[in-house]
Amino acid sequence: METIRSELFELPLPETRDAATITHEALSAGETLVNMADYWHEATPEERRDMVWSLLNKESLLYDLERHVIVGLKPRAAFLPVLALGLEATEMWEQRGDSLWLREEYWPPKLDRDSPRLPSQPPALTPAQQERAIALIRQGLSLRKIAELLGTSHEAVRRFSKSQGITFQPSVQKLTPEQLEEAYEFAEGRCTF
Repeated sequence: METIRSELFELPLPETRDAATITHEALSAGETLVNMADYWHEATPEERRDMVWSLLNKESLLYDLERHVIVGLKPRAAFLPVLALGLEATEMWEQRGDSLWLREEYWPPKLDRDSPRLPSQPPALTPAQQERAIALIRQGLSLRKIAELLGTSHEAVRRFSKSQGITFQPSVQKLTPEQLEEAYEFAEGRCTF
């Protein structure tokens, strides 16, 4: 018993924090995530790696090698409430204790090692990517932007949207004949506004 007591005495004490401190840390973490998102597209790969590691604890990214997908995250304590709120809203992730897990219904099937994919045919979207694609389409993003965010090809997103009966509006709206005539008159100085 004495050995156990001495071992317990040497363990670090859990840090106790009040609700105000936890709230302040969560708000600060949310602001940090906003800044990271703004900088993400300008960052180098090394800077992106550092940003991701600043969110996660050591050895806290669970990657399924057979499916080639991230299935679990264990973020730092300050980032857990913010990431849980954002990821749970997608209904694809759930919080279990101090970790976030991709729901099993969104896990892609295991890759068959015996049947290689043709390089000209990009893989189809996983169920998780399909739901995210629909959400991004509803936000009005272009096919190219959605493909970039999902890490897939423009063609894969186009095929998926076509299979779902989703049509995209052209990003540039054409002028009506009346608007075109007004523009010509304005350019020639015949029209005043």
